Amino acid sequence: PMKALVYVKIKTDSIDNLIGQRIEGTGFLTELQTTKFPYQFDYGKYLQQSGYSCQFFLNHFRITGQIWQIGFWDEPFLWLRQHFRTRFALALNDRSIQGVVQALIIGDRSQLDTSIRDAYVKAGAIHILAVSGMHVGILYLALAWLFSFMRHRKIAYTICCLFVLWFYAGLTGNPPSVLRATIMFSVILIGEQ
Repeated sequence: PMKALVYVKIKTDSIDNLIGQRIEGTGFLTELQTTKFPYQFDYGKYLQQSGYSCQFFLNHFRITGQIWQIGFWDEPFLWLRQHFRTRFALALNDRSIQGVVQALIIGDRSQLDTSIRDAYVKAGAIHILAVSGMHVGILYLALAWLFSFMRHRKIAYTICCLFVLWFYAGLTGNPPSVLRATIMFSVILIGEQ
């Protein structure tokens, strides 16, 4: 048995359309490439240590069925993400601005203009467009200020903040960095009790 990392080039507006779907397609298999520069992160070596033996680049694919149903937790957030995309499209006429706003708020980089993405990559700042723990920290500070009138009612304050933090985590698709930060701030909020 061989474990391969599969890369899929998606031309749809969002990856949300493929969640839970089975796909078949054609592409090419490559060996894991190691870095040729000293002191540079060796992604090929990292993949080997993670149990992968090759990479597969999928060129063309088609949806052949459904692997699993979207759970009760995911479905409302997928609908909300689509709702936000629609609202951004209506409110922002410039598609490039729409892509940046979408990336910063809900973590969806599918509408990000290629030239803008390349500019961020060349500047070494593409990580700014990834929703991360920093966004959760900013949200936490905003909630602390917004709900400051509730500080004397600690249980209500904690419940409101926890709800908004976990709602945002679900809205962004639960990336690991957001989950880590949400758990951390949840522990802080509960510990303040």
